[in-house]
Amino acid sequence: MQTTASKLGKFFFIALSIIVLVSVTRTDAAASADVLDNITFAGGYTQEDVAYLRTNLQLLQTRLPAWQQYVAQAGTIVFAIDLSEGAHGRAATAKCCDAQGRGVITFGFHLGQSPDDAGQTPEAKQVAFIGTFIHEVTHIRDQRSGRFAAKTDYKSCVAAEKSGLEKQLQVKREFAAANSDAAFAMALNQQISAEASALMSRGLWQQYCGAFID
Repeated sequence: MQTTASKLGKFFFIALSIIVLVSVTRTDAAASADVLDNITFAGGYTQEDVAYLRTNLQLLQTRLPAWQQYVAQAGTIVFAIDLSEGAHGRAATAKCCDAQGRGVITFGFHLGQSPDDAGQTPEAKQVAFIGTFIHEVTHIRDQRSGRFAAKTDYKSCVAAEKSGLEKQLQVKREFAAANSDAAFAMALNQQISAEASALMSRGLWQQYCGAFID
């Protein structure tokens, strides 16, 4: 015959087990959320492009989760590949928003295949891609919030592009700081240094906004 203390002990054990089970289930559900949940695909993308994007967003989620959240907070994004953009020298473009209220990011090359990244290690290509992706996500976030809604002249073009380029540099700097591989961090810091110098170069702004120069 069970004592009252024994029955209470079993009751609390069962209750605790249920709490733990619910907690684990919720944790597993949160962990299994797809990093592509707010991204749809269009244009000439391949399954390799989808896999590359997922891999890099999972890298963000693991190494720099605040930046994965930065992407998620941009709202629904349509991701596309349009090789004609690359043929005209445009690595990536962004606009907000389409008729359904979605931000649209279009890459001019299949992911990881930009000629700008030729000769780089796979890791360096990943960071270059993530930097460019964050750049374009920044444009969408800015436009959603009413900032830099349109490029009407050289000054407004520089302001809009500077916003994206600064975030691109920021995420790369954080990757460099978080990386334990000294050789990779050194190479990445060299890339960061070159990009930071370019921000001060008139040539960069002529490249991005030269169409607005009289």
